Amino acid sequence: MIVSNSDLGDRVGFENVLNTTASKLMYESKRNIEKYKGLQPVQFEKLVMKILEDSSVGTDFERSFEHISGQRFPDIISEKFGYGIEVKKTISNHWVTLGNSIMEGNRVDNVDNIYLFFGKLAQPIEFKYRPYEDCLSDVVISHSPRYFVDMNLSQGETIFSKVGKSYNDIRKSKNPFQPIKKYLRK
Repeated sequence: MIVSNSDLGDRVGFENVLNTTASKLMYESKRNIEKYKGLQPVQFEKLVMKILEDSSVGTDFERSFEHISGQRFPDIISEKFGYGIEVKKTISNHWVTLGNSIMEGNRVDNVDNIYLFFGKLAQPIEFKYRPYEDCLSDVVISHSPRYFVDMNLSQGETIFSKVGKSYNDIRKSKNPFQPIKKYLRK
């Protein structure tokens, strides 16, 4: 896998592709609301991938996306640029959901910049994207510690702000749960 250091131009270009993708999905969803409401998670990932590919034509990101899905994190990667997209959806009228394991044992190597692309497939249907670490509000303990996603989270309210360590510091540590556990015990 080839990874760039993702300069500002890469980030702006990537976000432009995501913005175009969200706009196209908005347009299409208004024309076929029932289809969108009935999409299963993998179907939604595949649809996002298709629109993402269309949206990237004529950009540096053209033909750079791969849908890997399954038990891998994130669902879509741009191998050439080191970007990834985790795709989430809800059929409820809110912007929250359970995220991935904080251990990230299934993370694709060398994908350093992950964005969350979220579809709210309830009336009104809407789509949002944000850097992954900017919308992780807390940790929920189920069979393993998982992040809790809130797409409307304000700056400074992430779990990382609460813990006092950055997302990258936690995810790259030998025991990512240790600082979270310390925070939760408080």
